[in-house]
Amino acid sequence: IAFSPLIVSYTLEILPFHLRAKGFSVFNFAISLSLIFNQYVNPIALDALQWKYYVVYCCWLCFELVFLYFFLIETKNRTLEETAALFDGEDAVENVMGHALHDDKASISHDEKIEA
Repeated sequence: IAFSPLIVSYTLEILPFHLRAKGFSVFNFAISLSLIFNQYVNPIALDALQWKYYVVYCCWLCFELVFLYFFLIETKNRTLEETAALFDGEDAVENVMGHALHDDKASISHDEKIEA
């Protein structure tokens, strides 16, 4: 479900091209905040709550699991066009296909003359 080191790939895959750089920056900012929290807050909470902090951590993991189950869209075994349709709607697929057809026509119409 993309909750692995491939989460970077998932983040970039679901964002439209014009939002990828900004979305990736927001993603990296969120990851940095999470790392800061884990580095500095977890030891303090573990000292204060001792073994009970593990219950808090397990509850948080359950929350994440439920959130991912209901809100994460699976993109496994889908083409890029199908993924774009899931996130951006059918209009985005037509737009992508239109650009692809335009690029193909431009490359086909190129003629070379070879003189011997």
